[in-house]
Amino acid sequence: EEFPAAARGLCEGLDRRYRSGDLVGEVSGSPASLLGCHHGVGHAAMWRFNEDLSQASPTCSALSLPEQVEECRVGAVMEWVYASQRAARSGVAADRPAPSVARPVELCLPPLGVLTPGCVEGAVTAVGPDGIESTRSWCAEHPQVLAACVQSLARRMVLMELSRVAPVLDSVPGFCSSFGAAFDAGECASRFSYMLLFLGRDQARTQEFCSSLPTEMADGCARGGQGVREYAR
Repeated sequence: EEFPAAARGLCEGLDRRYRSGDLVGEVSGSPASLLGCHHGVGHAAMWRFNEDLSQASPTCSALSLPEQVEECRVGAVMEWVYASQRAARSGVAADRPAPSVARPVELCLPPLGVLTPGCVEGAVTAVGPDGIESTRSWCAEHPQVLAACVQSLARRMVLMELSRVAPVLDSVPGFCSSFGAAFDAGECASRFSYMLLFLGRDQARTQEFCSSLPTEMADGCARGGQGVREYAR
């Protein structure tokens, strides 16, 4: 009972200090960047409750705003996925399912988990290059979280590209067109350009990427880059 209250107080105190100007020079970005505190609470809750998501979840639910709750769930589910996979690799029996590296998003399906954007985002962080296509297929089968899936996979794929884990951006046209009417291809492309500019901070590379896309995606791609510039103001 004490941990959820203490975690909520920590982030609220940080937010108050930010708004009062006490943290100028220590925390960059807008107050929205302080959602990182709530993300960290999700990880910490899993450590506090021995990687038991059912016990850690009330800590996230106790936070004040819906976006804080979801960001906390992202951190908690990330920790859950990694713990499950560590247990599977070690061969040690665990009181949790061991998701495949390809489709950790399956942890978000009842009765194991809760199908929310936060859960999907947390799970997708564990997807490797070989799991992109199977995860994309899974996302297409779950339209209620498709937007979160596309956003999370875009971030994951851009990170793979930037860290040179795998050259995946060439597959973006096929990826974005695969959802058909369920998700607009231009909107999909905008998620990639946003992440490429936000994470890579290379405007020339982002523009080159957008110009390489088919016409029906290029305009949406340009909108994504504009979104980063507006965020940075």
